[in-house]
Amino acid sequence: MARAGKIPCKKISGQWRFKKSVIDKWLEEEYKK
Repeated sequence: MARAGKIPCKKISGQWRFKKSVIDKWLEEEYKK
């Protein structure tokens, strides 16, 4: 999902990085759909 751009994240030095606050907000909005 990260590679497809469906989850907010960044790729740094070949590793996916996820910011907890951004993921929490994204999950909350996805749940409302």
